Amino acid sequence: MRLFAPLTLRWWQYALLKLSMIALGILLGVYLHDFFLHYIAVVSVVFAVPGVYLVSMWLRRSPLSPNLPSNTYAGN
Repeated sequence: MRLFAPLTLRWWQYALLKLSMIALGILLGVYLHDFFLHYIAVVSVVFAVPGVYLVSMWLRRSPLSPNLPSNTYAGN
């Protein structure tokens, strides 16, 4: 079994994956709120830096993969 083998998901499978990850994040936040309260600045940076990068890539409509032509993006 190759753990990091490429995988193609349909839109509804991707939606289930995202929903599952959001639910996991909420559960961890509720259960471990006292622990993460001490690291709120670190968690905020870990959230904000990739978020700003991804939003800037999305706004420029630039692909995340350098192998794609500049007029397409990963959603197509």
